[in-house]
Amino acid sequence: MRIFFNLSLRNFLKSIKFNILNMLGLSLGIIACFLILVYADHELHFDEFHHNSHSLYRLEGQTNGDQWFSNLGVEHARELQSGSHPEIIDQVTINQARKAFFSVGETKFAEPYILQTNPGSHFFDLFNFEVLQGRRESLLNEPNTVVITQTLAEKYFGGKSPVVQILNYDTIPLKVTCVIADVPSNTHLTFDLIFTNPRLYDDGHYHTQTYLELANNIDVRELEEKIKGLDVAYNEFHALSKVQLMPLPDIYLESEAAFGASGKGDPLQLNVLLIVGALILLI
Repeated sequence: MRIFFNLSLRNFLKSIKFNILNMLGLSLGIIACFLILVYADHELHFDEFHHNSHSLYRLEGQTNGDQWFSNLGVEHARELQSGSHPEIIDQVTINQARKAFFSVGETKFAEPYILQTNPGSHFFDLFNFEVLQGRRESLLNEPNTVVITQTLAEKYFGGKSPVVQILNYDTIPLKVTCVIADVPSNTHLTFDLIFTNPRLYDDGHYHTQTYLELANNIDVRELEEKIKGLDVAYNEFHALSKVQLMPLPDIYLESEAAFGASGKGDPLQLNVLLIVGALILLI
């Protein structure tokens, strides 16, 4: 072993600059490939951390144009929630809220990543974001309650427990029912807090994002045609000419929905990076 080591060292030192350059190039190439693979793994596994992710779908459709939308009239959501569709196990409707000021005492910040839903929403039944404080089964049951992330809890309440404390949304007091872990980066649902708005889905017309949990072994295409045929649209401009139930893990990279689509990835960029990584490794 000693002879082999000495021989290798001698050969290395004969062309030390060339060999160091080779080793450095190989190391940088491997590091670049590793980083590309980590990024690709992150992009390809969006929303798969939910326990029932492959049973969850977002309702998307075309109305009177050629664009796809995920933020559709609430009339379809109401009908699908009526209980007359056995294919649907559970349903959640949510909306992005406008950027607003939140305050606790003298502490006041503008928050841009806000979701709102109706009281009694099953949001945390469909999406299993990690609950740190509070009871999962009753997080959004009451009107004007709010669930916040750990970062927001520390920002507004410091080291104190925020549960049952009041967080003011402009002039509306919201009771904190839960603290969840910061939302993972590999989800299209980007939010720092979600609150219940009792007037959000009243008898009027509203746009909303609808997520459905479907029973096993159902024909998704058949359900899409069924939804398209529902005569519940607010007016002719909100009637659905095409319907697509987009699987939750596919939303980030494959959804073509425009308005109300939340975060969206770029499959072309991802494929280019994978090709570049393969070429680096080959070289």
